[in-house]
Amino acid sequence: MPDHPIHTVGWQALRNLAGAVFIIIALASCRMNGAAFLTPEEKSWLNAHQGQLEVLLEAEAPPYAFHDDDGTFNGFFLDYLRELETILGFRFSIRKFSQWNDLLTYSKTHNNFIILNVSRTEDRAQYLLFTDAVIKVPYAIVTRKTSDAKTIPEFADKTLCTVRGYAVIDALTRDYPHVPLTDVKNSVTGFHAVFDGTCDAMVINQMEASYLIDNLGLSNLHIAGQTLFLNRLAAATSHQDPVLFAILEKAVDKITPRRRQEIYRQWVSTGHIGLPFSILLIIEIGGGLILCIIFLLWAWSTSLRKQVDSQTRQIRQSRENLRITLLSIGDGVMATDTEGKVTRLNPVAMTLTGWAFSEAQGKSMAHVFKLQDIRTHQPIPPSDLTGCQKYGKETATNEAILISRNDETYRIHYSVSPIRDEAHNTTGTVFVFRDITNNIKAEEERLRFKKMESLGILAGGIAHDFNNLLTGLYGNISMAKMTLPPEHEAMSYIMSAEESMEAAVALTSQFLTFSKDEKPDRKIIDLGKTLVDAASFAAHGLNTKLETAIDEDLWPVSADKGQLSQIVGNLIINAHQAMATGGIITLTAKNIHDPSDRHVSISVQDQGTGIAPENLDKIFDPYFTTKKTGSGLGLATTYAIITKHNGTIQVESQLGKGSTFTITLPAAAESLEDPVKDRLEELIDTQSLEAHILVLDDQAVIRKILETILTKLGFEVTFTVEGNETVEAYQNRLNEGKPFDAVVLDLTIPGGMGGKEASEKILAMDPDAKLIISSGHASDPIMSNYKDHGIKAIAVKPYRFDDFKEILLRVLLDKY
Repeated sequence: MPDHPIHTVGWQALRNLAGAVFIIIALASCRMNGAAFLTPEEKSWLNAHQGQLEVLLEAEAPPYAFHDDDGTFNGFFLDYLRELETILGFRFSIRKFSQWNDLLTYSKTHNNFIILNVSRTEDRAQYLLFTDAVIKVPYAIVTRKTSDAKTIPEFADKTLCTVRGYAVIDALTRDYPHVPLTDVKNSVTGFHAVFDGTCDAMVINQMEASYLIDNLGLSNLHIAGQTLFLNRLAAATSHQDPVLFAILEKAVDKITPRRRQEIYRQWVSTGHIGLPFSILLIIEIGGGLILCIIFLLWAWSTSLRKQVDSQTRQIRQSRENLRITLLSIGDGVMATDTEGKVTRLNPVAMTLTGWAFSEAQGKSMAHVFKLQDIRTHQPIPPSDLTGCQKYGKETATNEAILISRNDETYRIHYSVSPIRDEAHNTTGTVFVFRDITNNIKAEEERLRFKKMESLGILAGGIAHDFNNLLTGLYGNISMAKMTLPPEHEAMSYIMSAEESMEAAVALTSQFLTFSKDEKPDRKIIDLGKTLVDAASFAAHGLNTKLETAIDEDLWPVSADKGQLSQIVGNLIINAHQAMATGGIITLTAKNIHDPSDRHVSISVQDQGTGIAPENLDKIFDPYFTTKKTGSGLGLATTYAIITKHNGTIQVESQLGKGSTFTITLPAAAESLEDPVKDRLEELIDTQSLEAHILVLDDQAVIRKILETILTKLGFEVTFTVEGNETVEAYQNRLNEGKPFDAVVLDLTIPGGMGGKEASEKILAMDPDAKLIISSGHASDPIMSNYKDHGIKAIAVKPYRFDDFKEILLRVLLDKY
């Protein structure tokens, strides 16, 4: 409202009377002449494009363009459009876009359009022609009132929002590269993000900021400061429409500064409310025709009426803003009176509590808003929720379990604040709460992953040494078997020891699955056959019946066949153990037809005892088990393997009815690979090869085993224990013109040069060198991509005599 005496309006009317008459005549003259300022060519062009010209506007960008509550499309630039249409005597159609980026994308490939609110940038100048700025407004920084930040650099470690595609992003990125930006789809979304704390601040045109703060009812927001950037909004056309651009420039120039100011004040609060321009002209003309005292009385009564109307509209608007905010806010909101009876519930609160507002209104808050302690699961008394007011606290926040009317449970974060009137008397309490169930599950998943990662670090650390020990044991057992005749009485003990070794190797392989660096040996496999073979093997001899339902056209997957068989075996064994008296295990596999991607679903269902609800979130943890026997690694191994195959695993269970484990794996884009090459059926007489082998290994027991193996094959062998020694030995033989026929390199040599660096130096001096990398921990990239490093083959410890002989012969005979 005006902050000066009301009679000032009357004197101003008298002073402007003469000028007003001439202004009205001039404006009427301009509008009667229509588009007289256009050239004949421009008029002809407009006539030829009747019904073809569009104005491009963002559909929901208040105050520029937006839909009123009654659905009317209104706004600052709609008023500008009406001015242009009046000046040109021409009607434009409007094309609306849900996002600003979509509007810009459209303008790159189309023509015959006008954009009324676009800033000029170097990129946009490649496809748009710009008029002079229609309006110039500084960019402002909007924050919550509790924030002390006022300048851009203060948000270097905070979240600063901007509208996706706005020109100010280029300026902020250029001048403040250290300040990270988060884009939102439009201004209203950004304001709500700042309101609820998702964003710490937002950079936005000050005109837009003023309007949204006034009209969205976000009382905790304010304009904290201005930036150094000016938002120059111009009108624009396509490069392909030079004639339309000339018409647009002339029409924009015809809108007087005074009219532009009127439009601006109509949509943005300027600290007072003045009379509309058209009414003021009528008053000014009428003031010269009636007595001054009558005019003053009329102006005074009009002013009072407008003040009353304005206050009424503001109250109604505030109530409407509150209603809209409560409907659109993403949190649940519940208000109570001083007696703790419910007075308001928004839609989110109704969903989470299970109560409709019409049923909850007037009921006790304790009856509608049932909370339990997250640790003890004991009910939280209402006095604990509202007790913050007794101790002078304005707000209390906490986490709890919400029990809905339908007995569904939600993990929520809630805050409690008193409602106070203007006299600061408490009139009730407001509860704001948010469902964080999925957030908690995500955090639990992250912690489970960290446990896996910790176990992986341990596994990777001991893998090399443990497999070296197993290699020595394997080799000595193999040598003993080769030395003794089959009928020797010690042979049964050796066979038993070998079986124990097989179990040790399997356990090591299972343990190494947790290593974060251990990569599956993935190939394109026939998933259906692999599942049936693994399940049939695991279920053999059990008192449970296995039923399968596998799609005939099941897509292949890229997977480690051994690991996939391992997890199917684990799930089958677990299902059997859950059915002590027998039952049916159902293995199902089917294709998932997702438009965005292809996946395969595998499920194992049992009819067993089920899993207790309190254990469901622990079953994939390493070493967790409810069995009297077992390592607790089965499901943890399964989880690790599936994760490394970019898949997911979920479980559903009911006590007394059974459990279903469901695995989802991405389908392979390629077809099945050719079968792996068969072993050499008839090994040649190795004695005739006369090969000389160079071996790098720091473990004496492995050197002894390899010496025995290679000597039995009739090969000459030279051993080294460090990479530099190995490279020197190869260099000496190469200088003599007698390079080694093959080189076996241990990948890891503690405190010295390992096989990887040694291989690079040997290949640098002799690209034809035949190198074999040996390791007990196949996590290094050289093991999974050895051919890319010039390596002919790999030997993963622990290896058997026959396996190592097969690898070595293929390298010597160039059959790798």
